[in-house]
Amino acid sequence: LEALAAAGAASSDARIKDNIRPVGLLYNGLPVYAFNFKGGSPTTIGLLAQDVAKVMPQAVSRGPQGLLQVNYDMATMPPQGGANGPA
Repeated sequence: LEALAAAGAASSDARIKDNIRPVGLLYNGLPVYAFNFKGGSPTTIGLLAQDVAKVMPQAVSRGPQGLLQVNYDMATMPPQGGANGPA
């Protein structure tokens, strides 16, 4: 999932995705999905903005045409104290 963290902000609105299927969870419980963008695209792995907005609204913004975007750097940031939590 390091590729997710390196991606920065991306259009992640469920309304622009097809064939959405869960493939795992991040450390913070956010589901990770495999999907295709509508109109045809290779299978991609990422988050749904609607899920992120429920637990980390500060990582979600509204982009062009009102579609939701996720700041992947923020949404995938390890908790303070490292991946295992506070020391």
